[in-house]
Amino acid sequence: MDIPPELVEAKRAVEFGLLALPGVNAVGLGMREENGELFDELSVVIYVEDMAQVPDGLPERIGDVGVCIVERSVEPCGFPDVARYPDVRGGIAIRKPHVGTGTLGAVVVDAQSLERLGLSCFHVTGDAHEAFPHSIWQPDNPPIAVGVSIVKDDNLGEVERVDFPQTAPLPFSPILAGMSDAALIHLDVAAAAGRLPSPAIADQGPGQPNLVGAVTATADLNAPGWLPHRIRKRGFATGPTNGLAYHRFLTVNWEPGGPNAFLIDQVAVLGDGVFCDQGDSGSLVLEETGPTAVGLLWGRNKQSAFAPAGKTGYFTEIRTVQAQLGFSTVWP
Repeated sequence: MDIPPELVEAKRAVEFGLLALPGVNAVGLGMREENGELFDELSVVIYVEDMAQVPDGLPERIGDVGVCIVERSVEPCGFPDVARYPDVRGGIAIRKPHVGTGTLGAVVVDAQSLERLGLSCFHVTGDAHEAFPHSIWQPDNPPIAVGVSIVKDDNLGEVERVDFPQTAPLPFSPILAGMSDAALIHLDVAAAAGRLPSPAIADQGPGQPNLVGAVTATADLNAPGWLPHRIRKRGFATGPTNGLAYHRFLTVNWEPGGPNAFLIDQVAVLGDGVFCDQGDSGSLVLEETGPTAVGLLWGRNKQSAFAPAGKTGYFTEIRTVQAQLGFSTVWP
C-alpha cells in the first residue's frame, strides 16, 4: 500500500485541528477499518473515544481520500512490568537485596541434575550461595530491617553459580577478562510456595499471550551470513523490543568490574528505537521471528550526543553462556 506524500501533507495540515475536538485521540493513514474488519483500501483513520459521541466537524475526506472513524484509545504499554507472576517465567523482574533489580531471562535446565534454574546476569544477582533473605525475589524483596517480618511468598531461591570477568589474560596482568556476565538461580523456594517454573517468555504482561511458549533452539552465530541479524528481547523495564545485531567479537569494558575488567567476544545490537534500559539486564535475546535463543543481554550504550541511552545493547552469545555455566536453554 503506497501512501502519497501529498496525502501525508494534507493530513498534517489538519490533524491538530481535529485533535483539538473533544473525544478525538489520533489521526493517521492506512488500511480502512469498519467494525473491526480491515480492507485493503487507503484511508485517513481517526480514533475517537466513543462512537456514540462522535464530535461534529469531522470531514468525510482529506486530500481526496475517504475518512474512517474508529473507536479506540491509546495508552502506554505499561512498562516497567513489576507484576508478581504466579509462575516463574522469562522476562520478569527480579531483585537481590542490596545489589539491584534486573530481569530473569529464562528458566533453563542444569546440564547435570536437570534442575530448572533461573538465568540472569551476575551484576543483577551478586555472589552465589548467599542465604535468605539475601537471595533472589520476584518481583521485589521485602524491607530488610530489625523487627520487620519477612514474608517468603515472593522468594525464588539462592544464586547457584555465576560467571564474570575474574581471570587475568596474562600472568601479573592488571586486566581481568571473562566470557560472560551471568548467573543461575535456584527456584526451589518458589516451587515450594506453588510458583512453578515455566519455559515461556512473557510478552506484554500478566494475562497476555507469551512472547514464546518455550525456547526450542539456540542460534549458531558462526553460521554463514548470520550477521547482520534481526533479533528481539523482553526485559521487565522496556518490554519487547526489536533490533539488528550488527557487531560481533567485541571486547567491551565491563563497568561493574572497574576500568580494567573486560568481556570478550560480545555482540552489539542496534535497536529500532531504544532497545534496552536499566533493569533489562538478564533478558534473553531471541530470533525476531521464532523461539530460538541468541544471547544474554547485559549492557547498553550511555547517553551521548549521537544516540539516546539504550539505543545499542550488548549481549553474550547464548552458546557461550551455556558452556560457561553448564546448562541448556532448551528444555528436554
